[in-house]
Amino acid sequence: MAKNRGKRKSSWNAAKIIFGIGCFALYSPASASQFGPFFPTHNFPTDQSFHANYKFAFHNSGSNFVDSFSTDVLADQKTIRRMSHQFLVEYQPNRLFGFGAQINFDQMKLNAGPGLDGASKSGLGDQRVFAEFRFYDEPGSSFGIATVAKFAPYKTLTAAELAETDDPNNVALLGDGQLDGALLLTGEHWPSEVIRLRFDGGMNFRTQGYASEFIYQGSVAFVTPKMDLDLRVKGTLPMGSGGDFSESQVIQDAFGGSDFALSPHARQLIFNPSLALWLSPKISFHFDFEMSLSGKEAANFMGFYFGLGYRWAKTKTGRPKTFQEVDIRKNLDGDRFEAEEGKDKNDQEKPREPLYDEGDIIYE
Repeated sequence: MAKNRGKRKSSWNAAKIIFGIGCFALYSPASASQFGPFFPTHNFPTDQSFHANYKFAFHNSGSNFVDSFSTDVLADQKTIRRMSHQFLVEYQPNRLFGFGAQINFDQMKLNAGPGLDGASKSGLGDQRVFAEFRFYDEPGSSFGIATVAKFAPYKTLTAAELAETDDPNNVALLGDGQLDGALLLTGEHWPSEVIRLRFDGGMNFRTQGYASEFIYQGSVAFVTPKMDLDLRVKGTLPMGSGGDFSESQVIQDAFGGSDFALSPHARQLIFNPSLALWLSPKISFHFDFEMSLSGKEAANFMGFYFGLGYRWAKTKTGRPKTFQEVDIRKNLDGDRFEAEEGKDKNDQEKPREPLYDEGDIIYE
């Protein structure tokens, strides 16, 4: 028992060191939320696991929120459409710590009004890396901290570069092109075997003069071995007004005036239900829907996700020992009756073998 406690303490200390290094490495500036904030996946708990997902996403927007429930169409009735290929991988070396990354390849299209030109752009969009550490994890409840960093491998035009293009009145933007990082508190509670409650909240620190923001997510889910139906609400609240963005306003105007990108202090409230259907213990089908409910200086949008997931997991558990295979030619009893199997040849009690082997490993 003392040996097991020593192993657990060592694992706990190693997890804290890894998380500290991860926070230091990840908390570098990375890109702001255009269609809402990003949160860790919370694929807990397993003793060790690997997750890989692919999703195809489609978003469309033709207006901005100018106040909580008031919207205004984009200039010249333009619309923006983004199609995205998203690849997400995550590894969990133990029950307390997990880290991963999301790689995005985006295709942005600015559709102009009748008789007007549009614009399009394709390439790597905003990329994300994340890590989560649970410092409290008991059956039915957990509490932890997480960090998310977002970075932009693309470059956003300046006003001078836009003026030199063939069509300075129309440009497609993959995003803000800025850097930011987030620190979060995460919580989970199961009031019953099939109901799961979650909450995430924390600060997203933006750079280049953009206002930092409080980001949050709450969800209630119905979970069975074959299905995970999660009803989520998420959003952002700006903390401050930011700096002077007169130059970026010129670029935003050429993007139809959409607040998808370059909004200095967007406020958003987004409804985001998701469904995961487990086709087998390793393969799952995913469907997500997103719709903005309210906001200010933020894009009014609707989006869909379709994808497949893969999971490999290893869980240590007790397994009943029902029989033992031996060579039929071997005499285990030493010419004794089965009734005497509890004693050795000197009539001394023998220690009985445990009913469970705690070292067994089950691969799911």
